[in-house]
Amino acid sequence: MVLALSGLGGLSAVVRSTPTPALVPDLAFWYDAAKGITLNGSDVSAWADQSGAANHVAQATAALQPVYTASNPHFRGRPSVDFHKAAGEYLFGADLPVCTAMSGSDKPLTVFVVCRRSTKISADEHAFTLGNSGQATQSYLSGGWRYQNSNSQRVNGDVRDDAGTAATNSTGLNETTDLGPQVLIWQFTGTGIETYVVGNSQNPRYDATVNATTSGGDYSSQGAITFDRFSIGAQLRASTASKPAEMEVAAIVGYTRDLTDAERNRVAMYLWREYCDSNVTTVLPDSILDSLIHSWDAAGVSALAGETIASITDGAGGKTFSSPLSTNRPTCRVDATSGKKYAEFDGVDNYMTAGVAADWQFLHDGTDYTLALVYRPKAAASALTPMVDTVDNDTSATGHSGIGIYHDAASAAHSIQVKIGATNATAVLNHDSQDGGSRPDAWHVLILTREGSVPSSEENYTLTLDNELYVVADQGVAPNAVAPDFALTLGALAGAGTFGQFDFQALLVFDRKLGRPGALQNLAEVLARNYATDHTAIVAGNGLAGVLNDAVNLHRGFPGVLYTQAGRFLCTYRRGPDHGNSAGVACIATSADGYRWSGERVIVDDSANYDWRGTNFLGQISTGRIFLGGKLSQTDSTLLPFTAHVLYSDDDGETWQGPVFLSNAGDSWFRGIASGTLDYDEGINSVVELGDGTLLAHFMALVDGAVYPHILQCRSMDGGATWTQPEPIYYGRQPGLGNFPQDERCQEPVCIRFADGELLLAIRADTPNERIYFARSTDADGFHDGVYRRLGQPAHGAGPGRTGRRLAFPSLRNVAELRGVAVFRGPRRDLDRSAANQQFAGDHDA
Repeated sequence: MVLALSGLGGLSAVVRSTPTPALVPDLAFWYDAAKGITLNGSDVSAWADQSGAANHVAQATAALQPVYTASNPHFRGRPSVDFHKAAGEYLFGADLPVCTAMSGSDKPLTVFVVCRRSTKISADEHAFTLGNSGQATQSYLSGGWRYQNSNSQRVNGDVRDDAGTAATNSTGLNETTDLGPQVLIWQFTGTGIETYVVGNSQNPRYDATVNATTSGGDYSSQGAITFDRFSIGAQLRASTASKPAEMEVAAIVGYTRDLTDAERNRVAMYLWREYCDSNVTTVLPDSILDSLIHSWDAAGVSALAGETIASITDGAGGKTFSSPLSTNRPTCRVDATSGKKYAEFDGVDNYMTAGVAADWQFLHDGTDYTLALVYRPKAAASALTPMVDTVDNDTSATGHSGIGIYHDAASAAHSIQVKIGATNATAVLNHDSQDGGSRPDAWHVLILTREGSVPSSEENYTLTLDNELYVVADQGVAPNAVAPDFALTLGALAGAGTFGQFDFQALLVFDRKLGRPGALQNLAEVLARNYATDHTAIVAGNGLAGVLNDAVNLHRGFPGVLYTQAGRFLCTYRRGPDHGNSAGVACIATSADGYRWSGERVIVDDSANYDWRGTNFLGQISTGRIFLGGKLSQTDSTLLPFTAHVLYSDDDGETWQGPVFLSNAGDSWFRGIASGTLDYDEGINSVVELGDGTLLAHFMALVDGAVYPHILQCRSMDGGATWTQPEPIYYGRQPGLGNFPQDERCQEPVCIRFADGELLLAIRADTPNERIYFARSTDADGFHDGVYRRLGQPAHGAGPGRTGRRLAFPSLRNVAELRGVAVFRGPRRDLDRSAANQQFAGDHDA
């Protein structure tokens, strides 16, 4: 489930209360780098358990003692205990209470480690181990990282009993560490292993829920295990420590119990918020800034608005962008939303260059890097709009070496094209984003990453646009280590007189691949927040289909979005095994800023009997009550009558009442329909509040073999707790009654009320020429039975010289006292700015 966001830079996050690990029963150990540390100079000789269970660990050998960092910027300035693999550093305790508690058969253990890696791994490493001093090859339980292939790692759990029977489990996710802070979770259930990585997906809270990064390592056939040692930083078996870890640790928490999903989520989010940065800020964390090697930001130029820009300084690498002549300089402008200066390239003769050609060889020769570009294409941009270039748009064998990033406006595609060549017959990379992704007159964040050494299951390149992953591709051929023919050029092809018409805000280059989504997401969020760019936020699900495990309840649809009077975002949706032929439930997620979302929460679940299907409607009335529209189907998604309903909440979406059904078999409108039985009704698409507090709700019902549609209206005089029986206000297809051409089926009515009391109703007319119609009521109290207005010419869709365009799913929103905006689904080329498509522009009298 994703949301497209634009211009949310001014919203601030909400501080939430956080529970502590001590509130969850069976706490066995709790190590906090801010407490219980005994120092030997700058090294840690002992680390006291804060749980009260006395599972203290220590290291008497000075050479094996980890290093203490008093203020680690990766943990919000909190201390950390840093273990170094090369030195073999570790802490341990013998015959600890946790060893006794865990000895035996099928004993559960849940361990949380707040840590950061500063490097990838080349061999297995262990963060903690329960072991046996008399066993060198068996009797252990460990959590750490499994070396997968080609400098890649997975979070891993291992168990081996006294007889040597082994079990292992990995997340199945490469590069989980990403050199940023994370909360890693190992859940040894007693018969299986589950592993979780909090801080690796778009939604940190979702990582700790049941369907995130878990898969089972079955060890139900194992026998008893006897433990007498517990170690941190290495695997301690017999008298020798092995597989030491390279990690910075802020906290470790363990429970001698298989925590419930709710408990695990509670502890994980406490640790994430306490030690890691869970809010989107305008500043990149040190774990990302440490690898920044070039940074150009037009916001810092000295030119004033309207003046030309002589240079854009490289804040990290000293390679300044400048124009060879004053006539080639871009113009300084100020963005109305972000308030920041930017460089406007006119597409005629504006361009800038930085450094010399050899400086930019690393962008195509196989070096690992991440490049981020903040830009805005113009609606009038040419088919090929060069923005960043060293390759002159030529990656053929006889052409140039280098990189090119272009906005492609050919045939109104509005996509991003990336080319990388190194004098090979086949381009190293030649990929476009999806059409329409780089829409004109909007700010975007493009991020390209490259990593050379990856396993066969991964690709060398990733291309994201506004935090949405568009391309994951292997290089066509191995790059050659040759310099490009041209210096890095901004605003033009490097070797030709082709110029780009676009706005430039910032360009950043990092000397490593920022992993996705982790650091990559963080970078996209910070740039979006700074420059008010378009942004795609993952509301629910992990946003990495096929990478993280979300096999259960994978399909999410029918989202409704609301910014509440209390100042937070709500998103409701249906979650089910599939779009149809399955039983779904109603879910909600919340956000303080629209960028980061809470874990999803189920608010309606009758999936044993019904499939809950939402309608995208989520609205709020003046009393603060929030309404959610829906309907019910059979568990195989067969549609049912008399199930159109609303749910409502009086506490900003925390708890919900209902469903309140708006029709039943005893209603007179049902008994009096001329054409037979009611086949099914749709869910509620809108609730409108009139001036006297009366509420109107509208929905569609189909009768007589799903042939004849009714648009129905209900009223509520008590804030939505009860409703009058439905009354038909428009008919479709029925001879003598129909308000529409008989080949069209009216459905999905959506209504808004303007400040002067006038109502505007949008209706989708289905098959064969799907159109969006609009109806108005100046009665200020609704559309009345018996007043069947012909809706007139369609606002969009078929007309003279136009065939059906399949327009559907209308939505209306007030954006000013006397102005509304209609949003609907249609072919991309319907969304032009022609006069025919502007019939609903301006105020509601247009």
